[in-house]
Amino acid sequence: MHPALGLSEVLERIFSRIGDELDDDYSPSPSSRPLPIRNSTLARLARTCKTFKKPAIDGLWSEIPATRIYESLIPHLVVMWKEGDPDPYDWREITVKGTWIADVRPMSTADQLNLMEYTTSIRRFTLGSPDIAETAIAAPAILALLSLPGGLDVVFPRLSRVHIYHQLPGLLQEYLPLIFSVECIRLVAISRIDDLFMALVDAFTTRKGPHVQEIDLQFKSSDWHSDQANRGSFPTMLSQAVMRCENLRTFACTVLDQATLLRLSGLSSLTFLELHGLDDIDTTPTLQFLSLGSLKLTFNVFSDAVYFILRLVRIPPSIHIRIADEPSAPLSAQLFDEISRVPEANVHALTLERFVPPIHPEHTHDPPISIETIEPLLKFAGMRVFRWIFLGRVHLTDANVGLVTQSWPLLEQLWINSESYDHVPFATLSSIFIAAQHCPHLEYLSLPVDASRITDDGSLAAEIRHESLRVIELGTSFVDAMGLATIVHTFARAFPRLKWVRLNLPVGGEDTDSQTSNGQRAFGWRICEAIKMLRQAKENGRIASWTDEDALKILIRYFEVAWDTDKSHGFE
Repeated sequence: MHPALGLSEVLERIFSRIGDELDDDYSPSPSSRPLPIRNSTLARLARTCKTFKKPAIDGLWSEIPATRIYESLIPHLVVMWKEGDPDPYDWREITVKGTWIADVRPMSTADQLNLMEYTTSIRRFTLGSPDIAETAIAAPAILALLSLPGGLDVVFPRLSRVHIYHQLPGLLQEYLPLIFSVECIRLVAISRIDDLFMALVDAFTTRKGPHVQEIDLQFKSSDWHSDQANRGSFPTMLSQAVMRCENLRTFACTVLDQATLLRLSGLSSLTFLELHGLDDIDTTPTLQFLSLGSLKLTFNVFSDAVYFILRLVRIPPSIHIRIADEPSAPLSAQLFDEISRVPEANVHALTLERFVPPIHPEHTHDPPISIETIEPLLKFAGMRVFRWIFLGRVHLTDANVGLVTQSWPLLEQLWINSESYDHVPFATLSSIFIAAQHCPHLEYLSLPVDASRITDDGSLAAEIRHESLRVIELGTSFVDAMGLATIVHTFARAFPRLKWVRLNLPVGGEDTDSQTSNGQRAFGWRICEAIKMLRQAKENGRIASWTDEDALKILIRYFEVAWDTDKSHGFE
């Protein structure tokens, strides 16, 4: 074994990357990990040798729900409620499972040492669950865990974050000893916010311990039992608790009032802000936020998000917006233009997505998007992520895509899409290879292109070999079997790490079936299967080259048969 593998710090770094390359299936979240594969791999590593055991356990147990500790390591008593039994905690109408961990059995010294071998790895601990079918943990069992010999500093030496789901009565006060020793807390009220919720936040911000670094408060904004006149505003007790945190680095909240927002804007320590709503947004003053690195807004109305961003003196490098209403092109153009004019702005991530799907996207009257819409942003040479959805059609040519990607050479994700059904995009398949040529770190590319056309003679496609690209989305276009076969052998050669291709084919009336959505049929999974088969044939020596004529004929026949097969079986 290499001497470097004897260093726990090196092993931790290596083990933390497990899962990046093990998943052959497409995941919509580029940052997500295939947890079942990752966890099983770490479990095998922990059993391999003593050197690997502790770093692997650290990876497996870094983020753990409380139930896993009891179910895996602590002998405990489970109560199953039956009709007519007493209900000491008033949980009967809340939890549908009807069972809870009532207490723990006595543990020997060996049991306690074995338990702490795992608890010493925990960095984020989750108490409670949003799932009403989850097994609940009663107060005596919580107390037993928090009263182990040596104290919490010995049992949970790495713990820095506690996530609490507040749903079952009688538990919040039991969590107090745990939150007194951490820097970060996430508190979610499943049903409603109450005095206990606010008291816990107050206790967290007044306890003697490490500086409060992170607060995340999630609740239904109209649920607390204040008088009607104050309903919908940020509770005073929560406002006071937040305002006393002078070293806060991360803050997230369902809704916020103007006074607390203004206080936060003056914190030189704050680097991340997430808001789902803001009281009296029209009265928002100019906001400093001089250290803010990332802003995440989840607003119902796009214009509110744009208005809020334009109230900032300094534009943060990363902006992520989620909206419910339509992503108006004029508003997007206004935002792009305004932030490009802010002195010293250096945007490297800009995203817009909807959390409510469009109802009738084909009926939009929004103007089409041209290069002039995006052009103000091209000054930000450090752009790494641009994911934006437009209501109207995207009128970008291959030359336009070349200009964008040449201006943003550090791009890792480029996602420009329309909610309208555009079956004849302006850009062609050449745009994919132009983007790959200009952006060596590109991993995720989504553009509406005419996948049946290549504007050059194919020489660029033949020259490209891009080692980073993993996901390509091509939108919707008319492509015949020959065109699909060309895509397969070109992509298989040019993009060796490609995991997923998305392409929708327009469907005529005679091909419509129960699985046809909005006049189009998803066919990207067929391309992925064909790429996988072609790669295997190349590796096994069954074909001499990617452009082998016999292989091309087989691919053409495959797609001709696949179209009829998918129709008859109703595949999507």
